[in-house]
Amino acid sequence: MLSKKAALLFLAMVILVCPSFFAALYIYDPMSIFHTPYSRELTLSSNMRRQNIALIRHLPFDSVIVGNSYTENTSAREAGEQLGGQFINISMSGSNLYERSVVLEYVLRHHKIKTVFGVLTERTNREVHRSYPLSEWSFLYDDNITNDFKVYLNRRYLGCLIKWSNSPECIGRQVDLDRPAAWFEETAHASRFGGLDNWIMHHENEQLADLLHKTLPQNVNKPIFQREKDIAPKVAMSIRAAIDEFIIQPAKEYPATNFVYFFNPDLILGRAFEVRGNGLNVHAFWVRETTLRCATLNNVQLYFFDNEPFTEDIQYYKDIGHYSPDINSLILQSVRLGKNRLTPDNVEAQLHLLAERAAAYDIKAINAYIQEGIRRMDADATSENLFFVE
Repeated sequence: MLSKKAALLFLAMVILVCPSFFAALYIYDPMSIFHTPYSRELTLSSNMRRQNIALIRHLPFDSVIVGNSYTENTSAREAGEQLGGQFINISMSGSNLYERSVVLEYVLRHHKIKTVFGVLTERTNREVHRSYPLSEWSFLYDDNITNDFKVYLNRRYLGCLIKWSNSPECIGRQVDLDRPAAWFEETAHASRFGGLDNWIMHHENEQLADLLHKTLPQNVNKPIFQREKDIAPKVAMSIRAAIDEFIIQPAKEYPATNFVYFFNPDLILGRAFEVRGNGLNVHAFWVRETTLRCATLNNVQLYFFDNEPFTEDIQYYKDIGHYSPDINSLILQSVRLGKNRLTPDNVEAQLHLLAERAAAYDIKAINAYIQEGIRRMDADATSENLFFVE
């Protein structure tokens, strides 16, 4: 009898406590997943895979910027001015086409979208970023809002709830909603723009160390790889499948939405590495196949900037793939003017020109300048250390 009473008491406590707990969690809602803040300004965490759901649910928009770190610096306001519409930028650092599709599908299901603007990158498989396991965020983009509480059921957020904390570690920070994940003003990134001398100065940076100390010297004497060499059938199959799933299928399912994509314009130095292996052939296959397979879709536009002069100007790049916001703006302006549009009629000429430029690029001179600059820096540092020791 006693055990039955105890069980009933326990059950009654659970019935009373659980609703109170989830009610408190709903009200606290540090990432604004369920509602905008009641008594403070909207703040955001840096994990945009989780945080984007708040922007999608609470901000007014009819168009989206979808990409990775290449588009995080793209201004939503400027996109609206250049392309028309009211944009939000939901780019996610390091994301591939699959990860972006999880979020984009949710957007398209729940909003009438005029324009999707984004970058096309060649990571076509379903492997997700190792720092952001799919199980920790993808459930936010299904249509079951009750399971969204899972994002808070961990030590970090439960501790924040107990304290009802407004610290940045719990609720994030106020950011410019025009480009909420922009990185171009952060010193670690901004300091590397401006040219080769800034690269040399930051040669130990994690995004430059392998490039300057290994990849560049190793490629100096490599011969140019065979042009137009066939790529592996498995790779070709993966690329075609990705084009069908992540580009063609959404365009067919949402014919009233305009899908505007560009291929990322890497620094020509990076393409010079690729032409000394099979990388440029893979890139060419990706660009060619996408162009040909999308040719009949009136609501898909593709743009190609790899042969623009800025791709040879290192001052715009902090590494071989990431450029300054000036280039994000230039891309938007070019799209508005219809420049750099890629079609079946010009794709081969563009790819041929890129291969020619990549093969002719003088990486030997670049390497010599960089290695000498690094040696001078190391020598100066050694001299300074000796001076202070004495």
